[in-house]
Amino acid sequence: IVYSSSTNVEDPRTLSVVAATGGLPTPLPGLSDVTHPDWGPDGRIVFVEHNEGDQSDIWVVEPDGSGARVLVETPGLDTDPRWSPDGESVVFVTVDGAQNQDGVVVGSDARGLRTLVGTPAYEYAPSFTPDGGEVLFVRDGSIFAVSFDGEDERQLTDGPSDTNPEMSSDGRRLAFLRMGSLYVAAPDGSQPACVVTNESIGGGPRWHPAP
Repeated sequence: IVYSSSTNVEDPRTLSVVAATGGLPTPLPGLSDVTHPDWGPDGRIVFVEHNEGDQSDIWVVEPDGSGARVLVETPGLDTDPRWSPDGESVVFVTVDGAQNQDGVVVGSDARGLRTLVGTPAYEYAPSFTPDGGEVLFVRDGSIFAVSFDGEDERQLTDGPSDTNPEMSSDGRRLAFLRMGSLYVAAPDGSQPACVVTNESIGGGPRWHPAP
């Protein structure tokens, strides 16, 4: 498991790796003030490196901490990176100087940067569907899905506070947060059912890999 942490709130956050069974974490060296790690299918880790001021970039590193390199560097704030299932692309959110917050896709080789969804509203919390054909995201408290080519967009839920969408590995269930509670719905957003009521929930959810 890879995660971000700091000893104190004021300290820069670092990345560490620990076995799922527990044990002593291994810090990844040479990284400063980093968050939002996501482990790719080929073993590489994508993460956010925070710079001075309100600016951050998307980086990639090997699981042992070697080979760290910037994947995306923009003048604004880049965050929320997620790997595609095939490890060939990364979707993330970028916020420009005009405070437009849009979903963007880039190839794992740093080429092919393109805006996937971009409107005057905020788009955030992107994640791929298991087949990589669509990207889920949030806009104005509702969950949407857009095809990987950005051509077809559809609304799955009708907010006003839905966030953090994540499709199960078999593509048959959609998990998301609503008003601090955990919900599971059909893949088209219908038949939402509250699974856990807890107003303190603020992150995730993530499905177990098995269907």
